[in-house]
Amino acid sequence: VKLHYYHINRDSYDEALTHFFSPVSVPSRTIADRNDLELQQIAQLGGSNRLVWGIGVRSDYTESKEFLAVPYTINQSRLFAHDEWKINPSTLLNIGAMLEDDGMGHANTSPRLALNYHLTAQNTLRASASVAYRTPAVYEENANSPVYVSQGGLKPERSLSREIGYLGEFNALGVTLDIRAYNDQVSDIIFVDPALTYWPFGFANIYSAYHQGYESTLKYRWNEGGSVIVNFARQFMRCEATGTPTNPAMDPILQLYMDECQFAVPDYSGSILLTQQLTHDLQFSAGYYHQGSIKMIAATPQSVMNRVDLRLAKSFGKSGQAGGGELALVVQNAFQDNYTKYSIQPETDNVQFDRRAYVTASFNL
Repeated sequence: VKLHYYHINRDSYDEALTHFFSPVSVPSRTIADRNDLELQQIAQLGGSNRLVWGIGVRSDYTESKEFLAVPYTINQSRLFAHDEWKINPSTLLNIGAMLEDDGMGHANTSPRLALNYHLTAQNTLRASASVAYRTPAVYEENANSPVYVSQGGLKPERSLSREIGYLGEFNALGVTLDIRAYNDQVSDIIFVDPALTYWPFGFANIYSAYHQGYESTLKYRWNEGGSVIVNFARQFMRCEATGTPTNPAMDPILQLYMDECQFAVPDYSGSILLTQQLTHDLQFSAGYYHQGSIKMIAATPQSVMNRVDLRLAKSFGKSGQAGGGELALVVQNAFQDNYTKYSIQPETDNVQFDRRAYVTASFNL
Protein backbone atom coordinates (compact mmCIF):
# COMPACT_ATOMS: atom_id res chain seq x y z
CA VAL A 1 0.00 0.00 0.00
CA LYS A 2 1.30 3.45 -0.95
CA LEU A 3 0.05 6.86 0.09
CA HIS A 4 1.50 9.68 -2.01
CA TYR A 5 1.10 13.43 -1.48
CA TYR A 6 2.38 16.07 -3.87
CA HIS A 7 2.37 19.86 -3.62
CA ILE A 8 3.76 22.60 -5.84
CA ASN A 9 3.36 26.35 -5.75
CA ARG A 10 4.45 28.79 -8.42
CA ASP A 11 4.37 32.56 -8.06
CA SER A 12 5.74 34.35 -11.14
CA TYR A 13 5.93 38.00 -12.11
CA ASP A 14 6.63 39.35 -15.59
CA GLU A 15 7.37 43.08 -15.67
CA ALA A 16 6.76 43.41 -19.41
CA LEU A 17 4.52 40.68 -20.75
CA THR A 18 3.88 40.90 -24.50
CA HIS A 19 0.80 39.09 -25.77
CA PHE A 20 0.89 36.95 -28.87
CA PHE A 21 0.23 39.13 -31.95
CA SER A 22 -0.06 42.25 -29.76
CA PRO A 23 2.24 45.26 -29.21
CA VAL A 24 0.75 45.73 -25.72
CA SER A 25 3.32 45.26 -22.96
CA VAL A 26 1.97 45.02 -19.41
CA PRO A 27 3.10 43.67 -16.01
CA SER A 28 1.60 40.33 -15.08
CA ARG A 29 1.59 38.13 -11.99
CA THR A 30 0.42 34.51 -11.98
CA ILE A 31 -0.07 32.25 -8.95
CA ALA A 32 -0.60 28.51 -9.40
CA ASP A 33 -0.97 26.02 -6.56
CA ARG A 34 -1.55 22.25 -6.73
CA ASN A 35 -2.21 19.60 -4.08
CA ASP A 36 -2.46 15.94 -5.08
CA LEU A 37 -3.19 12.96 -2.82
CA GLU A 38 -3.26 9.36 -4.03
CA LEU A 39 -3.76 5.99 -2.33
CA GLN A 40 -2.60 2.88 -4.22
CA GLN A 41 -2.61 -0.82 -3.41
CA ILE A 42 -0.99 -3.79 -5.17
CA ALA A 43 -2.94 -6.99 -4.49
CA GLN A 44 -1.58 -10.43 -5.42
CA LEU A 45 -4.57 -12.46 -6.64
CA GLY A 46 -3.02 -15.90 -6.83
CA GLY A 47 0.25 -16.96 -8.40
CA SER A 48 -0.56 -15.67 -11.90
CA ASN A 49 -2.60 -12.52 -11.29
CA ARG A 50 -2.05 -9.20 -9.55
CA LEU A 51 -4.15 -6.08 -9.37
CA VAL A 52 -3.12 -2.46 -8.92
CA TRP A 53 -5.92 -0.10 -7.92
CA GLY A 54 -6.25 3.25 -6.25
CA ILE A 55 -8.06 6.53 -5.76
CA GLY A 56 -6.79 10.08 -6.01
CA VAL A 57 -7.88 13.69 -5.57
CA ARG A 58 -6.30 16.89 -6.87
CA SER A 59 -6.96 20.56 -6.26
CA ASP A 60 -5.62 23.26 -8.58
CA TYR A 61 -5.78 26.97 -7.74
CA THR A 62 -4.95 29.59 -10.39
CA GLU A 63 -4.89 33.37 -10.02
CA SER A 64 -3.93 35.84 -12.75
CA LYS A 65 -5.51 39.29 -12.97
CA GLU A 66 -4.06 39.72 -16.46
CA PHE A 67 -5.47 36.47 -17.89
CA LEU A 68 -8.44 35.52 -15.68
CA ALA A 69 -11.34 37.63 -14.43
CA VAL A 70 -11.38 35.86 -11.04
CA PRO A 71 -9.24 33.16 -9.38
CA TYR A 72 -10.30 29.59 -10.11
CA THR A 73 -10.10 26.42 -8.02
CA ILE A 74 -10.63 23.11 -9.85
CA ASN A 75 -11.12 19.92 -7.85
CA GLN A 76 -10.52 16.63 -9.64
CA SER A 77 -10.97 13.01 -8.52
CA ARG A 78 -10.04 9.66 -10.05
CA LEU A 79 -10.46 5.94 -9.52
CA PHE A 80 -8.22 3.49 -11.35
CA ALA A 81 -7.56 -0.25 -11.56
CA HIS A 82 -5.14 -2.31 -13.64
CA ASP A 83 -4.98 -6.10 -13.76
CA GLU A 84 -2.01 -8.18 -14.93
CA TRP A 85 -2.93 -11.79 -15.70
CA LYS A 86 -0.43 -14.42 -16.82
CA ILE A 87 -2.86 -16.68 -18.66
CA ASN A 88 -0.16 -19.26 -19.41
CA PRO A 89 3.65 -19.24 -19.67
CA SER A 90 3.40 -17.68 -23.14
CA THR A 91 0.57 -15.16 -22.72
CA LEU A 92 0.39 -12.05 -20.54
CA LEU A 93 -2.74 -9.86 -20.48
CA ASN A 94 -2.93 -6.33 -19.06
CA ILE A 95 -6.30 -4.64 -18.76
CA GLY A 96 -7.34 -1.55 -16.85
CA ALA A 97 -9.21 1.74 -16.78
CA MET A 98 -9.34 5.10 -15.03
CA LEU A 99 -12.55 6.95 -14.17
CA GLU A 100 -11.98 10.68 -13.78
CA ASP A 101 -14.06 13.69 -12.80
CA ASP A 102 -12.02 16.58 -14.22
CA GLY A 103 -13.77 19.28 -12.17
CA MET A 104 -15.02 21.02 -15.31
CA GLY A 105 -18.21 19.05 -15.75
CA HIS A 106 -16.72 16.06 -17.58
CA ALA A 107 -16.62 12.43 -16.45
CA ASN A 108 -14.08 10.52 -18.56
CA THR A 109 -13.28 6.81 -18.76
CA SER A 110 -9.80 5.88 -20.03
CA PRO A 111 -9.47 2.14 -20.74
CA ARG A 112 -6.31 0.27 -21.73
CA LEU A 113 -5.73 -3.25 -23.07
CA ALA A 114 -2.40 -4.90 -23.87
CA LEU A 115 -1.46 -8.47 -24.83
CA ASN A 116 2.04 -9.97 -24.91
CA TYR A 117 2.58 -13.38 -26.51
CA HIS A 118 5.93 -15.20 -26.37
CA LEU A 119 6.48 -17.21 -29.54
CA THR A 120 9.68 -18.44 -27.88
CA ALA A 121 11.69 -17.23 -24.90
CA GLN A 122 13.52 -14.79 -27.22
CA ASN A 123 10.66 -13.70 -29.51
CA THR A 124 7.64 -11.74 -28.28
CA LEU A 125 4.66 -10.21 -30.09
CA ARG A 126 2.63 -7.47 -28.45
CA ALA A 127 -0.49 -5.44 -29.18
CA SER A 128 -2.16 -2.66 -27.23
CA ALA A 129 -4.96 -0.10 -27.39
CA SER A 130 -5.75 2.77 -25.04
CA VAL A 131 -7.86 5.89 -24.68
CA ALA A 132 -6.71 9.06 -22.89
CA TYR A 133 -8.08 12.57 -22.34
CA ARG A 134 -6.61 16.04 -21.91
CA THR A 135 -8.77 18.32 -19.83
CA PRO A 136 -8.92 21.94 -21.06
CA ALA A 137 -6.48 24.19 -19.22
CA VAL A 138 -8.07 26.78 -16.96
CA TYR A 139 -6.82 29.50 -19.33
CA GLU A 140 -8.42 27.83 -22.37
CA GLU A 141 -11.74 27.47 -20.56
CA ASN A 142 -11.84 30.81 -18.70
CA ALA A 143 -9.44 33.24 -20.41
CA ASN A 144 -10.28 36.93 -19.99
CA SER A 145 -7.46 39.13 -21.30
CA PRO A 146 -7.02 41.86 -23.95
CA VAL A 147 -6.09 39.17 -26.49
CA TYR A 148 -7.93 36.03 -25.39
CA VAL A 149 -11.55 35.79 -24.21
CA SER A 150 -12.78 32.23 -23.87
CA GLN A 151 -16.45 31.37 -24.37
CA GLY A 152 -16.06 28.20 -22.24
CA GLY A 153 -17.88 24.94 -22.85
CA LEU A 154 -14.79 23.17 -24.21
CA LYS A 155 -14.66 19.38 -24.45
CA PRO A 156 -11.59 17.39 -23.36
CA GLU A 157 -9.26 16.34 -26.16
CA ARG A 158 -9.48 12.57 -26.74
CA SER A 159 -6.66 10.29 -27.89
CA LEU A 160 -7.09 6.73 -29.21
CA SER A 161 -3.76 4.90 -29.49
CA ARG A 162 -3.14 1.50 -31.06
CA GLU A 163 0.13 -0.37 -31.45
CA ILE A 164 1.52 -3.71 -32.56
CA GLY A 165 5.12 -4.70 -32.00
CA TYR A 166 7.83 -7.34 -31.89
CA LEU A 167 10.68 -7.80 -29.40
CA GLY A 168 13.62 -10.10 -30.09
CA GLU A 169 16.24 -10.74 -27.40
CA PHE A 170 19.25 -12.67 -28.67
CA ASN A 171 21.43 -12.74 -25.59
CA ALA A 172 24.08 -15.03 -27.08
CA LEU A 173 24.76 -12.43 -29.79
CA GLY A 174 24.34 -9.44 -27.48
CA VAL A 175 21.52 -8.14 -29.72
CA THR A 176 18.05 -6.79 -28.88
CA LEU A 177 15.59 -5.76 -31.64
CA ASP A 178 12.41 -3.79 -30.91
CA ILE A 179 9.98 -2.94 -33.76
CA ARG A 180 6.57 -1.32 -33.51
CA ALA A 181 3.87 0.19 -35.73
CA TYR A 182 1.32 2.62 -34.32
CA ASN A 183 -1.83 4.53 -35.17
CA ASP A 184 -3.00 7.45 -33.01
CA GLN A 185 -6.14 9.55 -33.43
CA VAL A 186 -6.51 12.79 -31.45
CA SER A 187 -9.94 14.40 -31.68
CA ASP A 188 -11.54 17.61 -30.38
CA ILE A 189 -8.19 19.44 -30.42
CA ILE A 190 -8.43 22.86 -28.81
CA PHE A 191 -7.24 25.71 -31.06
CA VAL A 192 -7.58 29.49 -31.21
CA ASP A 193 -10.96 30.75 -32.46
CA PRO A 194 -11.09 34.45 -33.44
CA ALA A 195 -14.34 36.33 -32.84
CA LEU A 196 -16.37 38.01 -35.60
CA THR A 197 -14.14 41.08 -35.37
CA TYR A 198 -11.08 38.78 -35.50
CA TRP A 199 -9.95 40.23 -32.19
CA PRO A 200 -9.84 39.06 -29.43
CA PHE A 201 -9.16 35.33 -29.78
CA GLY A 202 -11.11 32.58 -28.09
CA PHE A 203 -10.73 28.80 -27.99
CA ALA A 204 -12.77 25.99 -29.53
CA ASN A 205 -12.56 22.27 -30.32
CA ILE A 206 -11.59 22.85 -33.95
CA TYR A 207 -9.85 19.85 -35.52
CA SER A 208 -8.63 16.26 -35.30
CA ALA A 209 -5.15 14.86 -36.00
CA TYR A 210 -4.14 11.40 -37.23
CA HIS A 211 -0.66 9.99 -36.58
CA GLN A 212 0.75 6.75 -37.88
CA GLY A 213 4.18 5.31 -38.45
CA TYR A 214 6.71 2.72 -37.45
CA GLU A 215 9.84 2.69 -35.33
CA SER A 216 12.69 0.25 -34.77
CA THR A 217 15.49 0.10 -32.22
CA LEU A 218 18.51 -2.19 -32.45
CA LYS A 219 20.86 -2.56 -29.49
CA TYR A 220 24.18 -4.39 -29.68
CA ARG A 221 26.46 -4.95 -26.68
CA TRP A 222 29.94 -6.33 -27.42
CA ASN A 223 31.20 -6.36 -23.83
CA GLU A 224 30.28 -5.12 -20.38
CA GLY A 225 31.46 -1.60 -21.19
CA GLY A 226 30.62 -1.16 -24.86
CA SER A 227 27.29 -0.87 -26.68
CA VAL A 228 25.59 0.84 -29.60
CA ILE A 229 21.90 1.70 -29.96
CA VAL A 230 20.47 2.46 -33.44
CA ASN A 231 16.99 3.95 -33.77
CA PHE A 232 14.96 4.74 -36.90
CA ALA A 233 11.44 6.13 -37.26
CA ARG A 234 9.08 7.01 -40.10
CA GLN A 235 6.07 9.20 -39.31
CA PHE A 236 2.96 10.40 -41.11
CA MET A 237 0.42 12.97 -39.98
CA ARG A 238 -2.72 14.60 -41.32
CA CYS A 239 -5.36 16.89 -39.86
CA GLU A 240 -9.04 17.43 -40.49
CA ALA A 241 -11.20 20.41 -39.52
CA THR A 242 -14.09 19.13 -37.39
CA GLY A 243 -15.32 22.38 -35.87
CA THR A 244 -16.65 25.65 -37.28
CA PRO A 245 -14.74 28.89 -36.53
CA THR A 246 -16.77 31.74 -35.04
CA ASN A 247 -15.37 34.06 -37.70
CA PRO A 248 -16.26 32.81 -41.22
CA ALA A 249 -13.18 34.63 -42.56
CA MET A 250 -11.08 32.05 -40.68
CA ASP A 251 -12.36 29.13 -42.77
CA PRO A 252 -9.71 29.39 -45.54
CA ILE A 253 -6.98 30.10 -42.96
CA LEU A 254 -8.01 27.05 -40.94
CA GLN A 255 -7.97 24.92 -44.09
CA LEU A 256 -4.47 26.19 -44.86
CA TYR A 257 -3.38 25.09 -41.40
CA MET A 258 -4.95 21.68 -41.98
CA ASP A 259 -3.07 21.30 -45.26
CA GLU A 260 0.23 22.25 -43.59
CA CYS A 261 -0.39 19.95 -40.62
CA GLN A 262 1.38 17.06 -42.38
CA PHE A 263 4.68 18.95 -41.99
CA ALA A 264 4.33 19.33 -38.20
CA VAL A 265 6.22 16.06 -37.59
CA PRO A 266 9.54 15.03 -39.17
CA ASP A 267 9.04 12.45 -41.91
CA TYR A 268 12.23 10.59 -40.99
CA SER A 269 14.24 10.58 -37.77
CA GLY A 270 16.98 8.42 -36.33
CA SER A 271 19.88 8.22 -33.93
CA ILE A 272 23.03 6.25 -33.17
CA LEU A 273 24.32 6.21 -29.60
CA LEU A 274 27.76 4.70 -28.95
CA THR A 275 29.00 4.07 -25.39
CA GLN A 276 32.43 2.73 -24.43
CA GLN A 277 34.02 2.24 -21.03
CA LEU A 278 37.64 3.34 -21.62
CA THR A 279 38.89 2.43 -18.13
CA HIS A 280 37.13 1.34 -14.96
CA ASP A 281 36.39 5.00 -14.11
CA LEU A 282 36.33 6.72 -17.52
CA GLN A 283 33.44 6.46 -19.98
CA PHE A 284 33.02 8.00 -23.44
CA SER A 285 29.78 8.30 -25.39
CA ALA A 286 28.85 9.85 -28.73
CA GLY A 287 25.41 10.38 -30.18
CA TYR A 288 24.40 11.17 -33.76
CA TYR A 289 20.87 12.51 -34.25
CA HIS A 290 18.97 13.07 -37.49
CA GLN A 291 15.58 14.75 -37.71
CA GLY A 292 13.69 15.85 -40.79
CA SER A 293 12.40 19.39 -41.14
CA ILE A 294 9.39 20.55 -39.11
CA LYS A 295 6.84 23.26 -39.82
CA MET A 296 4.51 23.78 -36.89
CA ILE A 297 1.15 25.46 -37.41
CA ALA A 298 1.60 29.26 -37.58
CA ALA A 299 5.37 28.99 -37.07
CA THR A 300 8.51 29.38 -39.13
CA PRO A 301 10.01 25.98 -40.09
CA GLN A 302 12.82 24.14 -38.39
CA SER A 303 15.46 22.90 -40.82
CA VAL A 304 16.82 19.36 -41.13
CA MET A 305 19.03 18.44 -38.18
CA ASN A 306 22.18 16.32 -38.32
CA ARG A 307 23.81 16.76 -34.95
CA VAL A 308 26.56 15.04 -32.91
CA ASP A 309 26.80 15.20 -29.11
CA LEU A 310 29.83 14.02 -27.12
CA ARG A 311 30.28 13.15 -23.45
CA LEU A 312 33.33 12.17 -21.40
CA ALA A 313 32.66 11.19 -17.79
CA LYS A 314 34.98 10.25 -14.94
CA SER A 315 33.58 8.53 -11.87
CA PHE A 316 35.20 8.48 -8.44
CA GLY A 317 34.57 6.62 -5.24
CA LYS A 318 32.18 3.69 -5.03
CA SER A 319 29.05 3.88 -7.15
CA GLY A 320 25.96 4.77 -5.15
CA GLN A 321 27.85 5.19 -1.89
CA ALA A 322 28.71 8.28 0.15
CA GLY A 323 31.77 10.05 -1.19
CA GLY A 324 31.29 8.78 -4.73
CA GLY A 325 30.17 10.72 -7.76
CA GLU A 326 30.88 11.70 -11.33
CA LEU A 327 32.40 14.61 -13.26
CA ALA A 328 31.50 14.94 -16.95
CA LEU A 329 32.21 17.18 -19.94
CA VAL A 330 29.33 17.45 -22.42
CA VAL A 331 29.53 18.98 -25.91
CA GLN A 332 26.29 19.40 -27.87
CA ASN A 333 26.23 19.94 -31.64
CA ALA A 334 29.98 19.32 -31.66
CA PHE A 335 30.44 19.81 -35.42
CA GLN A 336 28.19 22.90 -35.59
CA ASP A 337 25.33 21.74 -37.79
CA ASN A 338 23.60 25.04 -38.53
CA TYR A 339 20.01 23.92 -38.06
CA THR A 340 17.35 26.42 -37.01
CA LYS A 341 14.65 26.11 -34.38
CA TYR A 342 11.00 26.72 -35.27
CA SER A 343 9.36 29.79 -33.76
CA ILE A 344 6.07 31.69 -33.64
CA GLN A 345 7.74 34.98 -32.71
CA PRO A 346 9.20 37.13 -35.52
CA GLU A 347 12.15 38.23 -33.38
CA THR A 348 13.29 34.63 -32.92
CA ASP A 349 12.78 33.39 -36.49
CA ASN A 350 15.67 31.41 -37.98
CA VAL A 351 17.51 31.16 -34.67
CA GLN A 352 20.33 28.64 -34.94
CA PHE A 353 21.13 26.01 -32.31
CA ASP A 354 24.85 26.66 -31.80
CA ARG A 355 27.52 24.45 -30.31
CA ARG A 356 27.45 24.44 -26.53
CA ALA A 357 29.66 22.83 -23.91
CA TYR A 358 29.25 22.47 -20.17
CA VAL A 359 30.47 20.48 -17.18
CA THR A 360 28.22 18.48 -14.88
CA ALA A 361 29.06 17.09 -11.45
CA SER A 362 27.23 14.76 -9.09
CA PHE A 363 28.15 13.76 -5.53
CA ASN A 364 26.69 11.11 -3.24
CA LEU A 365 26.22 12.29 0.34
